[in-house]
Amino acid sequence: MTTASPPSEGSVVDLVCPSVAALLCALVCALGLNSAIRYVVRCGYSFGLWTSEQIPALDELPSTSTGLTKSALSQIPATAYESGLNLTVTDCSICLGEFAEGEKVRLVPKCSHVFHAV
Repeated sequence: MTTASPPSEGSVVDLVCPSVAALLCALVCALGLNSAIRYVVRCGYSFGLWTSEQIPALDELPSTSTGLTKSALSQIPATAYESGLNLTVTDCSICLGEFAEGEKVRLVPKCSHVFHAV
């Protein structure tokens, strides 16, 4: 009767190494794709992929039980965006698009988030 010999060390390494390399490659590809998608979303305004006119008006949005009411939102003053406004951010907290000179923006007083005034 013959007994099966255990696999040699070289054959185990030969099987595990390609699997680990494939998993590492898949992880790098997933992170790269995630970064590319985030970049396109954040820079969509500057690339001209969409404009502020394509964002639905407040009346067209579905009603929810959270968030500001229209009257509370209207009490936050809107101002034209300029580079000299001393804001710590240059992108919208809601759509992540960059602000352009002259766009109307609103600054939330307590948290200093800035967003497009629609």
